[in-house]
Amino acid sequence: MFYNIQISGGFANIPTEYEGKLDIDFQRKEDLKRVLNNPNLISENKNLTDAFVYDVKLNIDGEIYAATFNESNIPQEVLNLVDDIKKK
Repeated sequence: MFYNIQISGGFANIPTEYEGKLDIDFQRKEDLKRVLNNPNLISENKNLTDAFVYDVKLNIDGEIYAATFNESNIPQEVLNLVDDIKKK
């Protein structure tokens, strides 16, 4: 899977971009496709206020999936992906 994730906002408003390739298993691919294709599955957490914006583009098996989230509605699957990419 190829990814391009841009994170902006926050207190300092210093944008960060992650781009590259990551090998993930079939189930994780399906979970990411599901949350990027269906914004109605995302629950909003109004208690978060640090205002990060996540622009996510994934190329999974030749198909492009894209979505924009903020701290109040980002799915856990995308947060886990960002954490794995940061650890790389």
